[in-house]
Amino acid sequence: MSQPTLLDIINNTSGTYTGDLRYYFKIIFNAPNSTLPYHNFRHTCHVLYHSHQAIMYYGDLGPQNARNLLIAAMFHDYNHTGKSDIKDSENILFAIEGLRNHILEEDRNSLGDIIALIESTEYPHKEMDVTLSMEILRDADQSQAFDIVWIQQIIFGLSQEKVMSPIELLKKQIPYIQSIEMLSDWGKETFYPKKENFINQVEKYLEILS
Repeated sequence: MSQPTLLDIINNTSGTYTGDLRYYFKIIFNAPNSTLPYHNFRHTCHVLYHSHQAIMYYGDLGPQNARNLLIAAMFHDYNHTGKSDIKDSENILFAIEGLRNHILEEDRNSLGDIIALIESTEYPHKEMDVTLSMEILRDADQSQAFDIVWIQQIIFGLSQEKVMSPIELLKKQIPYIQSIEMLSDWGKETFYPKKENFINQVEKYLEILS
């Protein structure tokens, strides 16, 4: 089976969840943070895509739970400030405000569940009882380190938001990758096997740049 495209996910061509996400895609396409160096449209779509991959992996989340998870993925960084001196708890509040302002009437009964999912992504992660959907969202959110565009997104993008040089952040990647803990079985199976390869990549880039 071929991998779904972003359009497939938005249009729900596989019938993975209830309805479609066309309305919400319009919102995130024009989100205030869509052009930030890291917490941008690319990152939002990354989390959306991998959340959908996890839904397909489990196959039994239920269509409404799946929809709630995907909406949370789309809004988890909505209106993110991209500023290192702003606590992530404040960014979470901005995301929730954006969700409240844009949620469809048909999703209003699920608002509390979607908000709880967004709150679970606050970083550093809080100690809390997490549902499977929360595990998936957290795992998808930190999986950018294993993506093909990690150098652009993290080394050049996140370094700008952290007010660091790209080489400074590159040097921090090895301990960061080593410290990443996935929560879900999907996350562990998908990303743990990639750790060694990405650590090797960082080492080789640092060798070239030294």
